[in-house]
Amino acid sequence: MKIEFTNDEAYQLIKLYDLLRDTDMIDDLPKEIESAFDKIQDEQVNYQRKVEKAQAKQPTPQWS
Repeated sequence: MKIEFTNDEAYQLIKLYDLLRDTDMIDDLPKEIESAFDKIQDEQVNYQRKVEKAQAKQPTPQWS
């Protein structure tokens, strides 16, 4: 299964995951839910790294 999220959607899901962990509510949920949140968070981190790497490759304008 493949689901695509916008950056904002992924950010909001990660915020929800953080809230669930901070309030220890994640412990009351099935492990599959925690696993799904972990996958979303991992993909967001990987995406951010790709964006940063691509931005680093962009030429820097040199002003004379």
